[in-house]
Amino acid sequence: AAEHVGEAAKGAIKGAVEGGATAAEEGTTAAEGAAEQGAATAAEEGTTAAEEAGQKTAEEAQEQAAREFIERFNASADKALDSVDANKVNHIMENAEHPLGHNWETIFGGQKPTWEQLKSVLKEVMRQEGSEVAKQEGSNIYIRCMEYNGREVLVKYLKDDAGFVSRVSTAYMRFQNAGDA
Repeated sequence: AAEHVGEAAKGAIKGAVEGGATAAEEGTTAAEGAAEQGAATAAEEGTTAAEEAGQKTAEEAQEQAAREFIERFNASADKALDSVDANKVNHIMENAEHPLGHNWETIFGGQKPTWEQLKSVLKEVMRQEGSEVAKQEGSNIYIRCMEYNGREVLVKYLKDDAGFVSRVSTAYMRFQNAGDA
């Protein structure tokens, strides 16, 4: 009888150990599965975070490139206005064919401006990014405009293949209202 009890105890212990091992294996498998799932989720989230970071970096790079282009455009516009020759200055300041369009006194309080005074206004006009219009499709001739002291001031210019100002063609004014003199 004691032998049977001993055998029964051994069997129970063996069953418990085997059951425990199976449970342990199943636990390990579950743990491994959870770990794999967690790693996969983390990897997906990491990829998403990396993609978002990459997207932000790309957007930041585009914004930086746009800022640099605007700076270079403005510098090219300044250079073009600074290098206008005396004949072109005379044409812009006083134009017998279009006297109203070049009557700069109307925006300078009745006083005839110097070229330097007018040039500073024209540089402001060239910084009006949203106002650029192509003279005609496929042309490298553009116009930018801005309201200044009740008049619309326009600058017509040429752009090179890189999109920068290569030279100023002319500058003039338009009255905002047809009946306005």
